Amino acid sequence: MVAYSRNKYFTGREESIERIQELSEGNAHNRISLYGLGGAGKSQLAIEYVYRNEGLRNIFWVHGSSFLNFSQGFGSISQYIDTLDNGAGASEHGLLSNVKRWLENPASGHWILVIDNVDNENDFAGSDSAIAKFVPQGSKGTIIITTRSRLIASHQGCRVIEVGKMADPEARMLFFTRLGSWGAIGHDDDQADKARQLLVPQFRDIHREVDMTDGILSTYFITFDKIKERMPLAGNLLRLIAFFGRQKIPEELLLQCGLEGVEDGDLFREATGALLGFSLVAQAKDQPLYELHRLVHRSVQVYVSMEGMSEWRDKALEVISRLFPEYTHEQRNSCAAYFPHALAVVEGAAGPVARQVGYRVGLYLRETGHYDDALAQAQKCLTQHFPDESIPNAQPPKSLLASILRRLGRYDEAEGAFRDVQEARNRILGANHLLTLTSLGDLALMLHDLGRYDEAEVTFRRVLECREEVLGRAHPETLKIANNIALVLHDQGRYADARSMFERTMEDTGEALGPAHPQTLTAIHNLAFALRAESNHAEAETMFRRALVGREGALGVNHPHTLASMVGLGLSLRDQGKHSEEEEVFLRALGIQEKTQGLEHVNTLECANSLALALESQGRLEEAERVLRRVADGRERVLGWGHPATVRSVNHLASILQDQGKFDEVQELFLR
Repeated sequence: MVAYSRNKYFTGREESIERIQELSEGNAHNRISLYGLGGAGKSQLAIEYVYRNEGLRNIFWVHGSSFLNFSQGFGSISQYIDTLDNGAGASEHGLLSNVKRWLENPASGHWILVIDNVDNENDFAGSDSAIAKFVPQGSKGTIIITTRSRLIASHQGCRVIEVGKMADPEARMLFFTRLGSWGAIGHDDDQADKARQLLVPQFRDIHREVDMTDGILSTYFITFDKIKERMPLAGNLLRLIAFFGRQKIPEELLLQCGLEGVEDGDLFREATGALLGFSLVAQAKDQPLYELHRLVHRSVQVYVSMEGMSEWRDKALEVISRLFPEYTHEQRNSCAAYFPHALAVVEGAAGPVARQVGYRVGLYLRETGHYDDALAQAQKCLTQHFPDESIPNAQPPKSLLASILRRLGRYDEAEGAFRDVQEARNRILGANHLLTLTSLGDLALMLHDLGRYDEAEVTFRRVLECREEVLGRAHPETLKIANNIALVLHDQGRYADARSMFERTMEDTGEALGPAHPQTLTAIHNLAFALRAESNHAEAETMFRRALVGREGALGVNHPHTLASMVGLGLSLRDQGKHSEEEEVFLRALGIQEKTQGLEHVNTLECANSLALALESQGRLEEAERVLRRVADGRERVLGWGHPATVRSVNHLASILQDQGKFDEVQELFLR
């Protein structure tokens, strides 16, 4: 399971290969770090070593540049383990823990695990940090880490092999091996001089991580020129790729790019073969994915700037606008595959197509729970105004912005944005247009969040009536509104009515979209709250667990909706007096809330408040007091002194202080 094909141009480094072999001999657990500057050849050295051991040991290759990349790669190891249960219901944490335990078990045999591009020190700062806690321990197996950080190597207890610049004879051999039959480039070559002048300043801003001469750097340009002359399609593909993310480029993205000649299968294979042959791109083993080294990627970008960057950026934008869809649950895999390339191509771009792609990027980030990044994208879209656009077409970015502000708890800003969208659509499209009804439903949600339940109910019922008439009672968009009305009924204390409506919505949504669809899981989650309100605690716990497991599988453990079900489960456990389990759930939820939504998000503070209640129920009053002080202070800053939630926190803190006999502090609290 190696991420890349073997590099046929690999040259030299025999001393380093022998050192890795020496450090990994025997049956003990070995940890080796290949340490060096970016582009020094650490990954290529690891690739060559594991291929020399292919067939002798089980080999696993994982990207460690971020937790997301690590999780995808490490979790995929489960596919090769017959004894692991890696079904759809498994949480991300559970899946990674299962793989870790299997690797630590003698049954896993002899193995090599390469964790490539490990450069984020926070992910490896301690045994409980994001990635480090899943790195196998024990008495067997060899772990090879490629990194630019000596600190990471030290934290992981690695024996370090420093990968420096190649010796001159090896470098000369590699250079002419790579250049092949196209011949050596003379030092007086005019094009080489031009390339050098353009290239060198561009590399100063990355601090020249690789100790290479300007002459060798400039040979990239010479190679690009030769490719463009001899194989135009290969040259055009390379220029197009410059504007995508440099990793995990789907072959389908190239096949659908619309460049002349790409529809000819033989010509396409010849073109990609040339790029692979010169190691300008690499291909993932057994996967239709391509990747560029960052120096090649940067060089191509500089090269394209010589010819007119806007033309190729526009081509890349056009391709992404066709292939990167608006997010839906059914399109989630396509969105995930094309997202990094959409994000890369809109960087620095402007115009109607760029805004359309930027809107979809923001929508994807919102639906995957990355609200701060989504907000930045939505704001960027709104700064681009084009006079030839109609008002309705200008509203999706503002509607997106409003929905993100709402999820971030910035209610006043969100309400203003929602009203702007609603008024514009009502004026241009008419009151009964589906887009107008959508924005009216969004505004009703905002009213609900602000506690204006009567206004929210009236607004929701108006939207429901129109949607039932236009779309039908069983349409998913109609069912969303029915679910929201049930939420209002619940918060008005009309629990029996709310439960009845939630049950109907859950059943109808399950039939329309399937039991694992996020909208169905939302209905299950809401029904659990209705059951809890009617003191059906055992049933509520069952439904919360069902919603939690489903959301972990469909949305991921860190998604805000998953966290909501986790919190609901904690509340259900409290209702049944299971305070130890309750504390465990809220501690886990609070850790994730702080990481994903910030220390003072309203949801984080609510979760902290629930943890304080769990501690109080176990008689741990000093611990509960510390947590409640944080909640009261945070709510005062975020919501204001007079907000009901702030008042409840202060009263609760006063009660805890009084129970401990701290009467002076109670008086001081209320005098403040």
